[in-house]
Amino acid sequence: MNICLVCDSFPPEDGGGIGTYISNLSRALTLKGNNVYVICKTTKRDMDENHTDGVTVIRRKPRYFPIVERLLPGIGWSLQVKKICDHLIRTKKLDVIEFPNWEAPGIIFQLLNRKFPCVVRVHTPFFETLKMDFNQPSLSQRLTCSMEKYSCKLSHSLVSSTKAHASTIAFEYNYKLSDFQIIPLGVDVDKNAEQPHNTEQRYTLLYVSRLENRKGTLTLLRAIPKLVKVFPDLQVNIIGRDRPHAPNNMLFKEYFLSNFGDFESNVNFLGFVPDNELLAYYQEATAFVVPSIYESFGLIYIEAMQFGLPCIATSGGGIPEVVSDGVTGLLITPDDHEELVLKVTQLLENPALRKKLSENSKRLFHQKFTSDVMALRTFKNYSSVVK
Repeated sequence: MNICLVCDSFPPEDGGGIGTYISNLSRALTLKGNNVYVICKTTKRDMDENHTDGVTVIRRKPRYFPIVERLLPGIGWSLQVKKICDHLIRTKKLDVIEFPNWEAPGIIFQLLNRKFPCVVRVHTPFFETLKMDFNQPSLSQRLTCSMEKYSCKLSHSLVSSTKAHASTIAFEYNYKLSDFQIIPLGVDVDKNAEQPHNTEQRYTLLYVSRLENRKGTLTLLRAIPKLVKVFPDLQVNIIGRDRPHAPNNMLFKEYFLSNFGDFESNVNFLGFVPDNELLAYYQEATAFVVPSIYESFGLIYIEAMQFGLPCIATSGGGIPEVVSDGVTGLLITPDDHEELVLKVTQLLENPALRKKLSENSKRLFHQKFTSDVMALRTFKNYSSVVK
């Protein structure tokens, strides 16, 4: 099958959740004999048909139309995506295209090519992030939400990674849960994950995600001073791009140093770290802590589970379908730093619990959350929409 996948950013530039998903899926589909083309943005010069792991990656610098994009952000990129898709259909005989719902990059192609088989995978929608980041959405933000909704309507198959997330979208867009195919995300099996973890006695918590309100960054930062009082040698490694979403539009690092500067030595704000350097941080961690307020799935958790890390997460969105409370991790109420302190303390003080959660995490990862399992389910769904 000839397959096109569209995403915003793609590794190694800056994958993010959607880019990492597309990277894992594209490689797995290629290994199964499919021809896969990925369309993504780049901040560098355009690179045509760059081959990575057998996948054809087409990178483009996004074009912007300042006046139009004040109301319709991303419309320039959507036009570019349509042009590239049309070219691939003519020259590569595409069978199916998968678009993300986020910012509706497929909207123009879908409007003008309604019969061509298109799948939309619903990641965290813009309306959900607006609930957490803004009080009154602007007109352009409301229009972005409308474009995402219409892109879903124009799809030939809607895919969600969890039932909880599908239910959220169904309620907002007036769908039925049965309108969605539920296909959990997966990541490539990393052979390095089998290497033994650091056995030093110092406890280390690992956070890998963007620093923003939705990811529960403030919840973690507010818990750190109380945790250090119980575990004075505690080390917290925070990996991810910082954003000015902390109170008073501060960067989260600035917020932490301004309010909890006495604990600076216990926290490393490491910024963006390339995938090939993340291994060392996973291997030295005692537990993985990202208390997201909402996740449609939570790809970050299965990446940690592969390394046998107990995850401390929340009950927000689809997370409980990934991190099973008391089985592979511990769940807290979203935005509750006091409960986070209790759960981290419980985990660090109980070696037997850590061992049980670690063993279960590795086992369930290989059963449910590998890229190979995801690709098999995805190909079956593609086949159902290609006539």
